[in-house]
Amino acid sequence: EPGPCQRDPVSGRAALNTMLPADLSFLAAADDPDRPGSLARLPVLVPLADGKVFACGGYGPGYTINDECEVYDPRAMRFTAFADLAVPRVYHAAVLMNDYQVLVVGGYGAGGSLGSLEVYDTTRGGSALIRTALFQARHSHCVVRLSDGRILIAGGASSTSGSLLASTEIFDP
Repeated sequence: EPGPCQRDPVSGRAALNTMLPADLSFLAAADDPDRPGSLARLPVLVPLADGKVFACGGYGPGYTINDECEVYDPRAMRFTAFADLAVPRVYHAAVLMNDYQVLVVGGYGAGGSLGSLEVYDTTRGGSALIRTALFQARHSHCVVRLSDGRILIAGGASSTSGSLLASTEIFDP
């Protein structure tokens, strides 16, 4: 019988899906009457320094591209709605830049692959587009915070070229 915190057999780390309670019915519960049961599909999840998890974007009901953001508190087993992203996006990437700011990178939007970047402040619950843009608009890519604080953006695909990208970019906050 599975325990409350199983380990990944390869890495030895706690497996995320086993850290959630067995009864996930609260995910479909409506804390917000304007969004009853509107569990996002394919959001980006970013662990925060305080143990909470930031979730943004993805698909909403009817597979519309979503701009909604929420923070999940595993202690309370509750989602709290936050202010929306500046740009609705799916297949995007995000990374924690410091204790409370998340860099949201690229993705796919209404017009195809996105080259926009936005910084989401999880303490005040708001997002702002930044003037810097990606050299290549991309979706389905990876982002990693390097030890010196810069952000590596790698790979993905582009709807403008119709091909996979082998390029990398560096964002220096």
